[in-house]
Order: sequence, then C-alpha cells, then structure tokens
Amino acid sequence: MNPSYFIMRGPSDPKIIGVKDGGSQVQIYREGFSDKSNYDKYHDFFAERDSSIWSKLDKIPDFDFTLECVRQRKGAKLTDFLVYYPEAFGANFLMSEKAVRVLEQHNLPRHKKYPAKVYINEKEFILYQLVYFPTLSYDTVNFPNSIFYRGSELTGKEYLKINSSEEYEKVSSKSVFNIEELSLAKGFDDNLDIFNTKVTYEFIISSKLKEAIVKEKLTGINLIEAKGPRHMSIVTE
Repeated sequence: MNPSYFIMRGPSDPKIIGVKDGGSQVQIYREGFSDKSNYDKYHDFFAERDSSIWSKLDKIPDFDFTLECVRQRKGAKLTDFLVYYPEAFGANFLMSEKAVRVLEQHNLPRHKKYPAKVYINEKEFILYQLVYFPTLSYDTVNFPNSIFYRGSELTGKEYLKINSSEEYEKVSSKSVFNIEELSLAKGFDDNLDIFNTKVTYEFIISSKLKEAIVKEKLTGINLIEAKGPRHMSIVTE
C-alpha cells in the first residue's frame, strides 16, 4: 500500500494572508541590509531566475547569511508559513520558530536554516527562518512509470513519454508540462516527512507531518492530498 502524501501550497485567500493581489506577504529589501553582499549572495544563489539555477538545485552553498531586512507588506498578515519575495528555489516559505520546531520533530532530508528578520514596523522584527531543502536527485524519479502531460482536464491532455532525466531536460527546455502521476524510484527513502525533487516545484510532505501541522494549528499553508485526478498522484515502488 502506498503511503499518503500531501502537497504544500500557499493560500491566496485574503482572509488568511491579508493581501488581495495574490502576491507575497513580505518582501526582502536589499537597502535594509547592513552588508549588501549578504543580499547579493542570497539572490545570486537562490533567487536568480536564469539557467544556472538548475545546476544548483541539489546543492547547499558554502556561505552563511541572515536575511536582515524582510518587511511586511501593507495589509499582510503574518502566518507560520510566509510567502515572500524574491523567493528562493528550495525554500518556498519563511517559517516561524513554531513551524520550524514542528518540522524538526520529523524525518528531514539534508537542509540548512538561515535567519530572517521580518519587520512589523521600522524597529521591531519577528525572527523567522528560511529552511532550505536541496532537491533530491533525478535518481529519485522512475521516469518510465511516471505520467507527464500537456494541457488540462478542460482542454484535453496530450500525454508525453519521458524515459530518462536526459529526455526530461530536453522536453522541459522547450515546453511547459505537468505531472499526472509521479513514480518514486526503488530505493527512495519513504521515511522522509518532507521532500522535493528536480521535477516538482512544490514540496511534498507525509501524512504524519500533515497531521502535526494541523494539530499545532500552523497557519499560512494549504495541504492538498497528492491524489488524482485534479492533483498529482504519487506512487512508490
């Protein structure tokens, strides 16, 4: 029997996050850093949207930094999981200290934490953490058994046969497509409570971690069961 997994997704409801434009709740400001190189190192490694990002997704950088100036947007509410900008690949949310404590009670892949000062006014801030998880390698994915497609339920689906990471990179460089079913390869550590792969953007968590998030009433996150037909299904060998 396959374990149950859930997809972590930020909410868009203004009643939860405060902002009405579907954007971030907080924003990182370079001018607020005492050492501007800290911002530059963060942005260049984690947030720069150029082709080099794909070669770094499975790596942890050899430098440390603090996000010294993260400001709450007008009207935004501070939740345990914060949508922020510019967002790092491998760290979709800034997490409250409470959220980090809950996370660390579970089985995590390799990761690294970076402090983030979220200012609620000109002088006062609340400490959050950017928790960075490098993606798991392509070896995690059973490509021949996974199901990829273009289109949608409404417009119709065009299914793609992708048998290897090389084929995946070739197709993804030319067009956008989705995953109907993600097959995790033999040897995948199904004890992990949170993970991301090179073919998925959103993080995937176990039912165990999902139950803890609900029990602790952590805010600012939607947890969607990874089960078709509307959402990606996940199967293990």
